[in-house]
Amino acid sequence: MDNARDQRLFEARYDIASAARFIHMNPSTLRNWAHGTRAFQPVLELPQRGFLSFINLTEAYVLHAMRRRYEIPLPRVRTAIDYVEREMGVDHPLAFQQFKTDKVDLFVETAAGNVNASKRGQLRHAALMALERVEWESNRPVALFPLLRERDDSRPVKISPFIAFGQPVISGTRIPTQVISQRFHAGESIEELARDYRLQKDKIEEAVRAESLEPEIAA
Repeated sequence: MDNARDQRLFEARYDIASAARFIHMNPSTLRNWAHGTRAFQPVLELPQRGFLSFINLTEAYVLHAMRRRYEIPLPRVRTAIDYVEREMGVDHPLAFQQFKTDKVDLFVETAAGNVNASKRGQLRHAALMALERVEWESNRPVALFPLLRERDDSRPVKISPFIAFGQPVISGTRIPTQVISQRFHAGESIEELARDYRLQKDKIEEAVRAESLEPEIAA
């Protein structure tokens, strides 16, 4: 994984509240995943207490999709993580391993076929559903596209550690969604902002919407 260790992927970059807001999940849940409790082992390994890296943000986003969108029980997720770390030597599996799911178990692709990582290596050949919305380059995650609407394949917002210091931006630009939202709520219209940034109105509307979503709206 040496070719994947660009430090911008691993820097402490997002406080828990901001990270939860960016991927539209409950901050209390994310805090438990990051720090654990007396009865709950943490799922994420942070570079600094209270702060996530982009790798952690990707892990949290994928885990949130597994739990909320695909309804995979957390014990099966933990088993899959342990299997990939131990048997395949992959650190941060939720970010660096492109898991697939049939909405029951988690699978990873190997030379022997699709391995059921949730059942410690049992082979199974079945139709799989990819965990998408993560952009990959050279076997590393380099961007993610938060889901703003259920059953929507569009990607209006992008988060990448290589753009705008890792803040959410309008896809295809370097314009932070927070800037758009702040200007809109200060009284500027969608039409004015679209003219200023030379963008279609729907892109401006989606940027405002991304900043207005309540936790747990998207997976």
